[in-house]
Parts: sequence; structure tokens; C-alpha cells
Amino acid sequence: MFQKVSGKVFAFISVGDGCNCFLLIGSKEKALVDSSLALNKEAIVSGLADLKLKPKDISLILHTHGHADHFGLDSIFENAKIAMHGADAEKKFFFRLVSEIDKKGTINVLRKGFKDVGCQFNLFYP
Repeated sequence: MFQKVSGKVFAFISVGDGCNCFLLIGSKEKALVDSSLALNKEAIVSGLADLKLKPKDISLILHTHGHADHFGLDSIFENAKIAMHGADAEKKFFFRLVSEIDKKGTINVLRKGFKDVGCQFNLFYP
């Protein structure tokens, strides 16, 4: 559930693991500050629905830093561009490598350059 903070700013307060998130609703853009962990997926999707929004409506995710509990749900926001400081983007890249290796059971993904894997995330250095 997202709680109204002020105007068009809402907070998702995580219960247990995962970070808190903030939703900023503009006239054209909808931004999320951090996306939390997968265990919060149902609550976040439900909270967005309460505000008449779907994950595809989020156009930007701003990450405060590169800890996994801050970007674990990025993949459900298919239309969102993702912004984070370059130093933290590298941490996220390494988490992605571990995930790819686990899924494919191979280290071939390590041969890809940072930009190739980074583009799959829509990462950019602000």
C-alpha cells in the first residue's frame, strides 16, 4: 500500500525485508524511487492499482544506491528507464551477472561487455 506523503508523493513502507519506495506522480511522468525486493511485488502492484496505476505506467526508477533490496523489482517496470550513480550501477551489473550465471549455468555471459549487459537494464549514468 502506498501512503500519501504530500500532493502527488506517495510512500511504500516495506514490511520486513526490502527498502521503502517513493512514488512521484507528475502530469506526464511517474517515477519510483527504488523498487524494493521481489517479496514486496504483490503489495507494490496492489498499491499501484489502488492509485489506478500499473507497473507499465512507471516511466522512471531512480535508485538511491546499488544494494539489491533497492532494485530487486526493477524487472516488473518494463517501460521504466533506470537511473543511478555510475559507481552503484557497477554493483547492479555484478548482481545481474550472478543472476545470469545462475539461470544459464554458464559463464559465457562474462564475455559480454559492461555496456551490452547494462543496456538490457536501460541503465545510464546521470
